[in-house]
Amino acid sequence: MLRIILVCTGNTCRSPMAEYILMRIAAEDGKKLNIASAGLFAGNGSPINDKSAEILQKYYSDSNETEPFIKGHSSRQLTESMVEEADHILAMTKDHAEYLVEIYPEHAAKFTALGEYSKDLPEPWGSRLDVLDPFGSPLNVYDETYEQLKLLLEAWYGSHVKENKHEEDEL
Repeated sequence: MLRIILVCTGNTCRSPMAEYILMRIAAEDGKKLNIASAGLFAGNGSPINDKSAEILQKYYSDSNETEPFIKGHSSRQLTESMVEEADHILAMTKDHAEYLVEIYPEHAAKFTALGEYSKDLPEPWGSRLDVLDPFGSPLNVYDETYEQLKLLLEAWYGSHVKENKHEEDEL
């Protein structure tokens, strides 16, 4: 089973949203993936940001998995053992990915900045190389971050999971 970790700074806004979006994309495709999120500078044990939670509830109100995911999220720092066990680590920014390569050069092939998948996206997303950090912003910015994440994750999924047959990943 593919192990994927989505990484941002604090693991309360972008990466938990991305984790849940990717879980839903995989579930809708009938794939079982091991998906988690972490932060590069996260304090352990913080809940998902209220506005991130509100956005997930807005887009996934039809799923009975959304509320348990939101209530169960607890921020955590990315660890060396997580890096070693992961197949793919998707960073929210180019700087996050470069930082990971600096710290874990032996795992450089695992790190990808999600923005690398923006080139084929429509404007305004095609010109953004980093996932917008909504922290401290109004709700509409969290909504924009969700839209950007969904498009980038669909693009990543299409090239890394959907196009590659992983027999053991079928539900």
